[in-house]
Amino acid sequence: MRTIFSSGRYSYVRRVGILLIVAALAAGMAGCTPLPPRNLEIRDWHDLHAVRYNLKGNHRLMNDLDATTAGYEELASPTANGGRGWQPIGTWDRTTGRGTIFEGTLDGQGYQIRDLFINRPDESGVGLFGAVSAIYRVEEGIVENVGVVNAAVTGGSCVGALVGYSYQVLDPGNVRNCYSTGSVTGDKYVGGLVGRNWGTVSNSYSTASVTGYKTVGGLVGDNYEGTMSNSYYNYDEALINGENIITIGALFGEDFEEWLTNGKLLDVDERLS
Repeated sequence: MRTIFSSGRYSYVRRVGILLIVAALAAGMAGCTPLPPRNLEIRDWHDLHAVRYNLKGNHRLMNDLDATTAGYEELASPTANGGRGWQPIGTWDRTTGRGTIFEGTLDGQGYQIRDLFINRPDESGVGLFGAVSAIYRVEEGIVENVGVVNAAVTGGSCVGALVGYSYQVLDPGNVRNCYSTGSVTGDKYVGGLVGRNWGTVSNSYSTASVTGYKTVGGLVGDNYEGTMSNSYYNYDEALINGENIITIGALFGEDFEEWLTNGKLLDVDERLS
């Protein structure tokens, strides 16, 4: 059966149909925010901030970032985010087993991230990266070739200048060829570079001073079933709760400087002769 509309009614129906289509398209466009590229070239703090929306991407730092770099005031300064500073990239709550973990890669290419400020004493997983993990692929969950310099980081538990919580199921090497300077403060699982390590830390170091109540270390706060290789902190320079204390990865100042200036190699036999 055919339905015949009068010309006036047909025109009305047609106009209504067009309006509905336009409204649907507008609503769809309003609710759809374009995503940044999956693999980022990081040149300022805005680019670094965008990594949190690309947690499985392969990103590269293209230059140093510091207090003079675009985006610092609103993202990583003492006045950013209501005085809480930088929001760590990646989260993980071991109690609930939920989070938005960084499973991509960041290659710092030898550049530095300077003047990072974080003040989140009530949060867990605090650092430039809150949580980094390798679960499904070998070459994932990696932060490498970057220095976090002159950092001031305060958190609750699992606190480090570079990574708060590092975890892996596979064997890729979560943190490698990285270093940190500055200060790190927290309650428990507090380290100069990594707060709590269930992954691997290799060829890395810290000279940051560390303050914490429970399970504190100059390089790693808690190395829980994690692996550390050729990674140290400067015993003489990095104070732990205001004192020179030996924790995992400690090297006396003279040995540390020789190790560092000798391409992270140290002839232990010379110390024994």
